[in-house]
Amino acid sequence: MSLPDPVDLPDPGRWRERAECRGVDPATFYPQQYDVVSRAAAQVICGRCEVAEECLSTAVANRERLGIWAGTTPNQRKAMRTTAPKRCDWCHRPFTVTVAHVYYCSDACRTAARRKTFADCNARKAGRQV
Repeated sequence: MSLPDPVDLPDPGRWRERAECRGVDPATFYPQQYDVVSRAAAQVICGRCEVAEECLSTAVANRERLGIWAGTTPNQRKAMRTTAPKRCDWCHRPFTVTVAHVYYCSDACRTAARRKTFADCNARKAGRQV
């Protein structure tokens, strides 16, 4: 099996060149908070876009807190971030985060990680005293 020629692959950073919103006034995508009509106009444009998936991925990854991206509002994107699957820092199993600042999938993983941290700290202290 041969790898595709890089020239044939789409450049992931150039999706904006194919976006439906290119050439549209950027203010269209930053409506006032309760301006439902302007928000709907932006969402119509996004609904026709062939690169909405890339747009949404970029907005969620960059934690965009303003504007309409891929037809989503800031609150919708925030909900996507907080409910996105995450990997446990201890066992690396995926789990769903429902609140911010959760790093472990269970109490057992959190306890194990704390014990390891304390053990490492004590080992360093013991090494310095010797």
